[in-house]
Amino acid sequence: MLSERGVRVALILKEPWKFPPSESSLYDKEKNPNGIISLATAENISIPKAAFTYAYGSPYCAALTVPIARHINTHFKPCTPISSSHIVIANGVTAVNDLLGYVLADPNDAIMINRPIYGKFGLDFGCRGDVGVVYADTEPLEVFSVDVVKKYEEAIVTAEKGGVKVRAMLITNPHNPLGGNLIKLLGRCYPPETLRELMRFCHRRNIHFISDEIYALSVFDSGETGTIPFTSALAIDPTGLLDENYIHVMYGMAKDFSAPGLKLGFLISKNADVRKGVACASRFGRPSGVSIAIASQMLNDEAFVSSYLSLCRETLARTYKFVTALLRENNIPYLPGSNAGYFVWIDLSAFIPPTTEQKPMSKTDREIALAERFVEAGVFLQPGDEQSYTPGWFRLVYTHEEEIVTEGIRR
Repeated sequence: MLSERGVRVALILKEPWKFPPSESSLYDKEKNPNGIISLATAENISIPKAAFTYAYGSPYCAALTVPIARHINTHFKPCTPISSSHIVIANGVTAVNDLLGYVLADPNDAIMINRPIYGKFGLDFGCRGDVGVVYADTEPLEVFSVDVVKKYEEAIVTAEKGGVKVRAMLITNPHNPLGGNLIKLLGRCYPPETLRELMRFCHRRNIHFISDEIYALSVFDSGETGTIPFTSALAIDPTGLLDENYIHVMYGMAKDFSAPGLKLGFLISKNADVRKGVACASRFGRPSGVSIAIASQMLNDEAFVSSYLSLCRETLARTYKFVTALLRENNIPYLPGSNAGYFVWIDLSAFIPPTTEQKPMSKTDREIALAERFVEAGVFLQPGDEQSYTPGWFRLVYTHEEEIVTEGIRR
């Protein structure tokens, strides 16, 4: 009854780590004390009549593109001002990934991403667009070095030998799951020179450069040394590096504004053809006019935005210090130096079951076996296999009430 791709997509539902637990299964101290504590999903917990019209849900709706452009110019410090005409609205950054993959790549082409990385890009690009992901595997501490370009070069050469055409490079900046602007051992995280070198690489390879900056303003003072401030790809002068028509930035309301339910994502690009393609394809996932109305009111109140972002940074700093202290108390290794995002990268490799001649297990099977043990104990963590080629690493999301985080780690 279904097409081949329909059958393939439907089968993905059988993979439990691809989607978060249902709301009814989640932990609640009073109503469901034995429920699942999800430490995997990155959440941080007056409408005009026009908002209920089709037109207000346009991907070009000026009620939102104008304040978003102002917001980007104020906080991202672009090298040249962003105009509202450079922005396309979609129903979430996940949708922007899907749309960009659709207009930049053909079926069986690929987007190149470093790994460790957020584990759902394969779904974002492959589920409907049939666009693959090529991973440039790196150690966590080399992700932000200019030398990381060598790993991208190795990955693209391998892909080309296999007949795969890479159409774009995607980075997450701040990084997900490494926690953004770190690393205290290297003292760098996508510093300007690394961004420039990545753009030079894209120019040499004639591919697009995509920067997912959804956590751009969720940057805080972690109290750890060697952290580096966030630098947007828009702040880099592309002259002599890469044609600006090949540079695309994604942003949204889900993380910095703790509003994933608004389902609003933004593509910022000076490439008119890319914007047109994304706007046309977004017909099947237009933003809600009500969401646009809410977001525009928020962004037009610049005093509120400043106050809210300041409060969020203070809260993130406090919760990060709390969870890392808790991890140390429980002798759980983690990657230090994070100062952005909602997560910490923890090392549970000591607990994955071994593979033996009597019972051979792949890296994926070993991690899933450990993740299943967590679920049995009432804790949901995504297997690191979705995010890292090194077995045993998990992304722990700590933006919960302290009591929930404490109980989750205890379990």
